[in-house]
Formats: sequence, structure tokens, C-alpha cells
Amino acid sequence: MKKYFLGSILMLSIMPAFANSQFETYTIIYGGGVDDLGLGLKDQQGKEYHAYCSQQCGDWFDFDQDSLGEKLKNQYKGRQAVVDLSYEINAGRIVGPGDEDELYFIKSIKLIDSNQRKPWLNFFDLKQN
Repeated sequence: MKKYFLGSILMLSIMPAFANSQFETYTIIYGGGVDDLGLGLKDQQGKEYHAYCSQQCGDWFDFDQDSLGEKLKNQYKGRQAVVDLSYEINAGRIVGPGDEDELYFIKSIKLIDSNQRKPWLNFFDLKQN
């Protein structure tokens, strides 16, 4: 009985992590930053999001002399990506917003090859038929 009770508590404790996650296909529209890198993402309904990379974006940025920060390389603008996007409390991760502010964070991101038939299968490393 204890095993089932502890298992139930464990499941309830991790449910909020899944509840605020938005796993979808987005178009990358901009990106960059000075202290913290982020991307502008547009979903298939046209809604735009600014999400912080949290070290998930890879080597997608170049130094920008004008802003003394980094900007998204042109080859990534307009690309589609499968993104696990989460809306979370900042908790000191991003410089500028308060610790209690809620922000979008990229939990994982995978660029979609335009020739790919089923991009979500590649995200999970599954084989296509």
C-alpha cells in the first residue's frame, strides 16, 4: 500500500511540470541577447512568443557589434522547429526580470528538415516507415 501511495505522490509532484509545457512546431522569427539568449517563436496560429534558450539553442548566434550582444545567424531565421516550451517562474535565471516574473523557457528544441515527412518522430529518435 505504501508503494502505491508514494507512487501517487510522485506522479502528483511532477504533473505541474507537464501542465505548463507547450510541445509544438514553431517558426523562428528572431533571436539574440546580451546577458541571456532567446528566440522569437511564432506558432501555427500566428501567436508570437519570446522564449529564453536556457542553453538549448546551440551555436546559433553571432556577436553583434552594434548591441555588443549576440544575434541569431541568418540561416536560422524562418526555420521551423519542434520546441518544448514551458511557462515558468524566473527564479533568478534571467537577468532583468524579477525572480517572481513568469517567462517562457525552451526545454528542448529540434530544427525540422524541410524534406522530413514526420519531424516529431526524429525528435524522439524513432524510425519512420
